[in-house]
Amino acid sequence: MISFARSLPDLVFFRVLLAGLIAITTSFYLNIPYTNWTLLMIVFLACRVQPGDAFVGAMARIAATVFGGIIGVPLTIFFAQEPLLLTIMLCVVVYACASFTSYYQGMAGYTSFLGGITCIVVVMANLDSSDQSSICYYAVNRISEICIGVLAVLISSLAIWPTSTHDRLTQIFVDLRNQLGQLMDQALHPEEHPDKEYITVHTQLSRMVLQCDDQRYYTTLFDYQVMRISGYLQRVVLSVLNEISALTMMRRILVLDENNPKDCQAIQNAFELRYRQLDKELAHLIVLLTRPEQIKQHEMKRSYNQLLNLCNWRVTIYRCAAAILALLVGCFIFFTTGTPNGPMMVIGCMIITLIRILNGAPRVPLSEVLKAVFIAVSFNFITQYVLLRYINNFWLLFLVSVPAVAFVVSKLHQKVTIVRIYCALLITVLMPIANPPTFQPLDFANNALGLLVGFFIGYLCIELIGLPKKTLLCKDYLHTLSKLLKRVLNNKSSMTTSLFRRQMLPVYFEMQTLFPDKPGLILNWMDTLISLGSTFLKLQGLDANTSSAQNRAIFAQANPFVVDLVDNLRLPTAPMADADLERQHQLNQLFEQARALYNYDQRPANLDLLLLCGCLRRHHVLSFLDSDQPSVTE
Repeated sequence: MISFARSLPDLVFFRVLLAGLIAITTSFYLNIPYTNWTLLMIVFLACRVQPGDAFVGAMARIAATVFGGIIGVPLTIFFAQEPLLLTIMLCVVVYACASFTSYYQGMAGYTSFLGGITCIVVVMANLDSSDQSSICYYAVNRISEICIGVLAVLISSLAIWPTSTHDRLTQIFVDLRNQLGQLMDQALHPEEHPDKEYITVHTQLSRMVLQCDDQRYYTTLFDYQVMRISGYLQRVVLSVLNEISALTMMRRILVLDENNPKDCQAIQNAFELRYRQLDKELAHLIVLLTRPEQIKQHEMKRSYNQLLNLCNWRVTIYRCAAAILALLVGCFIFFTTGTPNGPMMVIGCMIITLIRILNGAPRVPLSEVLKAVFIAVSFNFITQYVLLRYINNFWLLFLVSVPAVAFVVSKLHQKVTIVRIYCALLITVLMPIANPPTFQPLDFANNALGLLVGFFIGYLCIELIGLPKKTLLCKDYLHTLSKLLKRVLNNKSSMTTSLFRRQMLPVYFEMQTLFPDKPGLILNWMDTLISLGSTFLKLQGLDANTSSAQNRAIFAQANPFVVDLVDNLRLPTAPMADADLERQHQLNQLFEQARALYNYDQRPANLDLLLLCGCLRRHHVLSFLDSDQPSVTE
C-alpha cells in the first residue's frame, strides 16, 4: 500500500482539480464576480505543506478574510480621500500582521498573514469608489468567494481518498517512531555515521516533534476522542525531546571514551533501556490511535497548548520594517503618480515581503521571483489571450487553467521553493476568470507590470533593511537562554523538563541558521545546555527515597558551577584562561565522582546526576575557543 506521505502530492493534484471544478461551476451559477479569488483560496488551503487539519485551515482562511474585510472597509470609507492618513493606518495594520506572523508559526501566523493581505486588497481595490454600499458589497463578495473555496476544498478532500484525523495522526507518529529509531542507530554507531549525517537526522527529528505536537493540537479541535488523550499524546511527543538529547549524550560518550569501552558499557545499557521503553510506548500509542473503542476507556489527561515563539524581537522588527518601507514606497508612487497599475503594485510589495516573513526566509532571491513572474505571465497570456480569446467554452476554460494550478500546488508538497510558491499564487491572481468572461489585454499588462514593480520595490526594501548583525543576535539568544535557565534554577512550578526543552528548541534552530558552517559545535553547545537545565530540574526534587546521601552531596557541589554558567553564559570566542583551566579540572573530577557513583549504584537519580556533571564538563569545554579553531562569531 502506498504510504500517506508518498501519495500526498498525487492526491493534492486531483483534489485541486475537483475543488477548482466545484468552485468555478458554483461561482458561475451564482453569478459571483472575481472567480479567480475563489481559485486563489483553494491554492492557499491546498499548498499548506505543514501538518494540520483541512478544517482548521479553512476556518483560519475565513477568519482572515473576515478580519481583513472588517479592517479594510472602514479604512477605505473614512480615509480614502486622505492618502497620508490612509498610508499611516495601513502601516499600522501591516506592522501588526507582519509582527504576529513573524513571531509565531502555525495557523495563528498564517491567519495574520492572510488578514493583512486581504485588508490591503480591499483598500486598494476600492480607492476610486465613493459608494459605501459598493465597498461593503466588494467585501461581502470576497467572503462569499472564500466560503465557496472552503466548501470546494472540503468536498474534494472527502471525495478523493478521504483520510480520518486518526489516520493522519497515526501516520505522523509512525514516522516519528521510525526517525527516532534511525537516530538511535546513528548514536550507537558513531564510527559508521559522521557528525554531519547525525546532525541532519537530529534536526529533522526535532522539527518533526514540533510538527507532531501541532498535528495533535489541530486534531483535538475537531475530534473529541483525540482530545480525550491529548495530554497523553503530548507527554509522549515531548518525551521524544528528552530521548533525542539522551541519544546525543550517549553518542558523545562513545566518541570521547572510545578507548575505555568497559567504563561506558553500563551507561550505554541505561540509554538503550530508556530508548526501548519509549519505543514501546510509541508502539502502544500507535495501536491506541487505530482503536477508538480503547480511546473511550482511556483516562482523560489535560494538555498544555501554547503558541511557539520562533523569532526574537530584533528579527521581527527588521522584517516588519522591510514590509512597512515597501508599503510606504508603493503608496507614495501610487498616490503621487496615479498610475493605473498602482493598486497591484502595492499588493505586490506586500506579497513579497509578507510571504518572506511567513516562510521565515532571510532574503528573497530576485532571480527566482522574476522567473516566477515570467512563468505566470506567459502561461496566462497563452491560455487566456491566445487559446480562449475567441472560444467561449467552459470546459476548455477549465482544462487550460486549473490543471496547471493543481500541478504547481502538488509540486509544492514535494519540495517548497520560491518559484513554486509564487507561481501558485501569481497564476491565479493574474488569471482573468470571471463571469461573464473578460479579455482585456491592457488590464492584464497593467496588473503584470504592477506586480513586477511591486516585487522589485519589496526586494529592494528587504535588501536595504537587511538583517540584524550576528553579534546582536548572539546577544539576544544568550539572553533568552539565560532567562529560561534562571527559571529552572528558581524552581518555577510551571516548568517541566519537556516544556523546558520545547521552549529551548526554537533557539537551537535559530542558532543553526546563524552559524551554518559550524553545525556540530552548535548542536553540542546547545544540547549540553538544554540537557543541563533538564537534568537540574529533575534533581531539584530529590529526596531520601530516590537518592543517596552521596548523590545529594555531589549535586550540592555541582550547584555553584551551574549558577556560574548561567550567569556567565557565553559562546566560544576566546581561549581558556588559567582560571578556566582550573575550573575544567574541577569539573572533570566532579564527573568522575558521578560516574563512579553510577557504576556502583545504577538508579535513575544517579544517571541524571551523571548527565548533569557530564553536560557541565562538556559545555565548559565548548564555551571556549580551541587554538586551532576560529571564533564562532567570526
